Amino acid sequence: MAEPPKILHQSPRVVIATWRDILISIWRANVEVADMKPAQRGQAELMARYPRYGNLALAEKGALRMSSEARHEAARITEAGKASTGAVALVIALEGFAGAAVRAAVTGVHILSRSKIPQKSFDQVAPAAHWLFEKMGQPLPDVAAFTNLVEDLRAIGS
Repeated sequence: MAEPPKILHQSPRVVIATWRDILISIWRANVEVADMKPAQRGQAELMARYPRYGNLALAEKGALRMSSEARHEAARITEAGKASTGAVALVIALEGFAGAAVRAAVTGVHILSRSKIPQKSFDQVAPAAHWLFEKMGQPLPDVAAFTNLVEDLRAIGS
């Protein structure tokens, strides 16, 4: 996997990048509206280049809350990309019972939303990447190399 990611934004709160037709977002702190703008830019870029794109979002322990304004903006961005989003893999980087409870709650909200976009929550990047590429109907790249790429992005500025 020689192709590096394209980093669109990095800050102490969030890293947004694209790799091929995948939008990668690493959320480190509670999400505010301003944090959503780089993700929206990445989505628009991928929508202009590909008929479908995948989304791998990783939420660190400190990023499990969103302001109501950020939730509204996230819903708006999701709606704008609905026709182009092939699948969403969410990595909730919280261990133990608390992590399992958060992942279960996220899954429940997704089911209740009746979204047609495949979405699944994970506790680690590797199974999330494998599932995402499978759902996108693409040949699986080297999942270990992609996982390392995501972990490298995760280490930026932390």
